[in-house]
Amino acid sequence: MPPLDLTPRTAAVTSQLRALSNRRLCSSLALQQLLYYNVFWSAAWLVTHFVRIALRFRVGLAISDPDIVRTVLTVFWALAEPVRLGAGYYGNLQENVPWLVIFAALTLAPQTAVCYYMMLAQWYLTPFDQALQVVTAALLHSEFLVVLYAMARMLRLQRQQYYLFEAALQQQADAAQWRARQHPLLGGAAAAARCGLT
Repeated sequence: MPPLDLTPRTAAVTSQLRALSNRRLCSSLALQQLLYYNVFWSAAWLVTHFVRIALRFRVGLAISDPDIVRTVLTVFWALAEPVRLGAGYYGNLQENVPWLVIFAALTLAPQTAVCYYMMLAQWYLTPFDQALQVVTAALLHSEFLVVLYAMARMLRLQRQQYYLFEAALQQQADAAQWRARQHPLLGGAAAAARCGLT
């Protein structure tokens, strides 16, 4: 019995061949929900932070914040947060692991460090500041754990799909060789060229 003919003749057949590779969606719903709510939380955190600083340290029309580190970290956080959330959205929805690695790195390096500085070491610390930062830290840590699981799952499923696709291509090459043996007048090179394998 001849092997299954998987010879692509058009782009549509090639896409069907790719669909044979057991394609499963592997984006994480939990990560998507955390990212969705983090957009609103980050906006509220930034507004709350600037309002608190303005109310505490306003002198006339100027703001005189004695903790310059807090100001620098807040600006750095405000620049990194949209990039971090964008990388998380893109990496999760497109199932793109390198973007999720960027998201995880930005979650660890600047965002968690800023959160812990605001929670433990800033100059004028109130219980409201600590409560706000505890919620932020819980959100950041849960995002980090979920993205690690999502990346491991995506890598596993993409590796499976790659090997299944390679097996389908090998079966296609075997079918071309079988046809070449069945039709000696065509010859091996002509059959391979007709199938697009050369």
